[in-house]
Amino acid sequence: MPDKELSYAVIHHLSVMADPRFGVHSPKQYAVQLAHRQPNNMQLFYKKMVTNRHSIKTYQKMFKLLLNNRSGAVLYHCTHGKDRTGIATMLILSSLGVPKKAIFQNYLQSNQALRSFNKIEQHQIKRITHNRRTLLNLKRSQMASRSYLRAAYSAIDHQSGSVKNYLKHKMKLSNSAISTLRKDYLTKHQP
Repeated sequence: MPDKELSYAVIHHLSVMADPRFGVHSPKQYAVQLAHRQPNNMQLFYKKMVTNRHSIKTYQKMFKLLLNNRSGAVLYHCTHGKDRTGIATMLILSSLGVPKKAIFQNYLQSNQALRSFNKIEQHQIKRITHNRRTLLNLKRSQMASRSYLRAAYSAIDHQSGSVKNYLKHKMKLSNSAISTLRKDYLTKHQP
């Protein structure tokens, strides 16, 4: 669904993929795409989101928006809210010093949050095709899997040596920027 225009919000379209219409398709178009995907498509997609030049530049812009936000909230999303948004969240939480275990737990909550949406999408695709490969690829694309996020971490480690180095060199976050993010976006728990 298109974003609702909100008079009090500033909308920034940050397309993680070079094609700004990525993720925008009819159920029939999506069924055709799914029929041609390889079983490891999602792992490759997650690697691409952290290594592709366009994707990196988009996530850099996201961090600039977070750093420049001085009031109100920042809402970010993608079509399903788990892949491009999942990588965004992983990068943000990493910059805030959140442990990897907690990042995985947060990411995997998408499976519960998207359950009803996924059932609707499955029903739409099954009205178009009963092709086994298509339906299996649909299931793979709908779920949040540890292997997907691990693929992104692996690509980051291969490219930069560590998430910390990736944030510094690829996201262009200085120590000062990291401190600002932590000051602005972390709260202290009161006992």
